[in-house]
Amino acid sequence: MTIKYYGKPTSMAVPNSLMFIYNLDYKTIYYLKYPLTILSFLLFYGLSFWCLKSLTNDKNLLKWLTYSYLVLLLLSTISMLWAYFVKVKLQDDEYTFSRWLMGIAQSPLLVLFFLASSKLMEKKDKI
Repeated sequence: MTIKYYGKPTSMAVPNSLMFIYNLDYKTIYYLKYPLTILSFLLFYGLSFWCLKSLTNDKNLLKWLTYSYLVLLLLSTISMLWAYFVKVKLQDDEYTFSRWLMGIAQSPLLVLFFLASSKLMEKKDKI
């Protein structure tokens, strides 16, 4: 991105596996992050759902996992739209907040939380 934005080479060599990206212009590379973010979001949701279903098969936890992902997506979208339409720039705290929410969604944190919750619920049911 630095090479494309400033038009100056850096001391880092571009790996051969990324040469197809190197041939794209800056705006294309920049705006590719949005569909890639959605794709990554869907991939992590699918993996989390599959993992939770395989390990617990608790329909209630699967429902809450889905709700959690939808809330993260909704809050992130609202934050980005607020930054874009109200503040008219994407460099402020709203953008950082949106990226932080997507960072949570694109990590194993939620599925680990729900797996731990399922274990606690099992212990509670035994008592």
